[in-house]
Amino acid sequence: MNYIDSHLQADERVLDRTTMHWITLFNLPGLVGLLGGPCLFVYLIRMAPNPAGWPVFIVPPAIVTISGAVVLVRMAIACLTTEIAITNRRIIYKSGLINRRTLEMNVDKVESVDVNQSFLGSILDYGTILVRGVGTGLEPLSTIAAPLEFRDAILSHTVSRSASPVPPPSPIAPQSRFTNENPINPEGRVFGHRHSIVE
Repeated sequence: MNYIDSHLQADERVLDRTTMHWITLFNLPGLVGLLGGPCLFVYLIRMAPNPAGWPVFIVPPAIVTISGAVVLVRMAIACLTTEIAITNRRIIYKSGLINRRTLEMNVDKVESVDVNQSFLGSILDYGTILVRGVGTGLEPLSTIAAPLEFRDAILSHTVSRSASPVPPPSPIAPQSRFTNENPINPEGRVFGHRHSIVE
């Protein structure tokens, strides 16, 4: 069970959810390191004047390759462990595997939801979501899959909550014309004591 489903409150249900887009795996520094390391190794060997010195030329390409692989692994972990959902009560964002980070906002405080998409993002259906609330807001959620559908889910739920009828106030019971200082009923009796009216 994921984080969001295991931390739902009583009578709380998930309306829509999304995560990071797979385009995050194509991280430019990571790909350059992962592919550039072997290319650098081949280049250094071809340029080496003495084959006996080849082990020396292994270290720089190995560092570049390992650095690129680490970047890609980190992006893959972030993509697989990020959870974003809207429930009937709040918007929940969770990221991280060991160092977990969570953000929440009550849906009643949502004022607007902005979506920024580049040309490639509109084609591949990813973008950045910015949720603005009353006095605060969530930080921009970058490279989110299906951002327009998630925005529509947030706005439709907030509109439906605001349009729900407000229950009328409970009627106020009329106050008695008799006070505790003179609690005489129409029959001329004081509560707890008999009292006769003298004409």
